[in-house]
Amino acid sequence: MSRVLTGLAVILVLLGARSAPAHPPQGRRGAASIGRGTHTPRNRGRHARGRSGRSAAQKAVYAAAVARWQRVPAGVRTTWRDGLRDITFYAVNTGDQAVVRLFEPDGTLRPEAAREVRRLAGDRRSGEDHELDPRILALLYRLVSQLDAPQISIISGFRAPRGRGHSLHSEGRAVDIVVPGIDLERVAQVARGFGHVGVGTYPSSGFVHLDVRDRSYFWVDRSGPGQRGRVRQVRLDESRAADLAFDPAAERIQPRMDDRSLAPEPTSTMADSEPVTRTPPRSRRPRRPGNERRR
Repeated sequence: MSRVLTGLAVILVLLGARSAPAHPPQGRRGAASIGRGTHTPRNRGRHARGRSGRSAAQKAVYAAAVARWQRVPAGVRTTWRDGLRDITFYAVNTGDQAVVRLFEPDGTLRPEAAREVRRLAGDRRSGEDHELDPRILALLYRLVSQLDAPQISIISGFRAPRGRGHSLHSEGRAVDIVVPGIDLERVAQVARGFGHVGVGTYPSSGFVHLDVRDRSYFWVDRSGPGQRGRVRQVRLDESRAADLAFDPAAERIQPRMDDRSLAPEPTSTMADSEPVTRTPPRSRRPRRPGNERRR
């Protein structure tokens, strides 16, 4: 029953998904890894397709789903190896999840981990997926590390192009996420500090949008699924300051050198990109005298 309710809620999200941004003026170019162009969200009709409102039953289903997204799952925890952590990625629209280690100790992105997140962030409706911008993955790593959170729940990742609108989701440069147990505004606050990003907070829909772009743009949209978008730009001075303070060197993922991150891990045979299952070692019974194996 829980899976059915979650599925209905996700359908409401996708039917009313606001993509980030359409066709604004071009901003200044940043570092090559930042991306192309500048995009500004706008209130588009796509979010209002179908009926403009929701029934009481739909609202109740969606509210229950949003509450579940914020619960910290039992048994999900962060493990460290060589000063780098893993992340549990959970795809809300399919129920799939994986524990991945995104980076090597030298800071390079692990291709198999990137492919796993790409799969989880695929477009459920079209069945397609798309390579995610490496910087998005690096920012997600930095985000949960600063928040000290074990999991990222993906509400929407790649979205196949539909109609004439343009979305950074269709380029693999945007994600809509929830960090279970962390308030949306706190998630947005950390993300806004990265520079050259788009950060949108959707309090009614229950998620934060994050994308990579040349010029930062921050906004709030209090509309819910099935309602016309109400994008309102916020923190203009803060967005400019974040871009001015941007340091490409700070983007490189480096191992943490402290007792927690360098602590030895329990022996495990799990694959890095698969959910972790640890079982206690089996105890050996002492042999009885006279039962030694003959050679």
